[in-house]
Amino acid sequence: MRAFLVALVLLAGCQSTNMVRKAPTGSWTGAIVPMNHPDQSTPIEVVIVDEEEGPIVGILGPDGHSISTFDVELSSEEMKFGFLEPEEGVAVRCTLALQDDGAFKGRCSDDSGKWVEMRLTQ
Repeated sequence: MRAFLVALVLLAGCQSTNMVRKAPTGSWTGAIVPMNHPDQSTPIEVVIVDEEEGPIVGILGPDGHSISTFDVELSSEEMKFGFLEPEEGVAVRCTLALQDDGAFKGRCSDDSGKWVEMRLTQ
């Protein structure tokens, strides 16, 4: 009986591992909308690569300027990363959650409380 229970637990563990979705890699398009101008949207492109040494998130703005990220954490349900805002040079941290439609959406904010909303679709 004990051997049967151990085999059942191992089998359940293998099945749950197969059901886990991978981190959201690939090319994403989207926009950022500032808190004080909800009618303005700036298009962005994001590329996410899962490298052996850790995930890499690259952001490309509408002017073609590339923005490096840091502190990247990815799961099937959430993206977290930081970057230096190009104009003011302040650190911005983003937390985007998976939406029902498959997009990721959330806020990117700095230490002063300023934020933008970011939405990414694939």
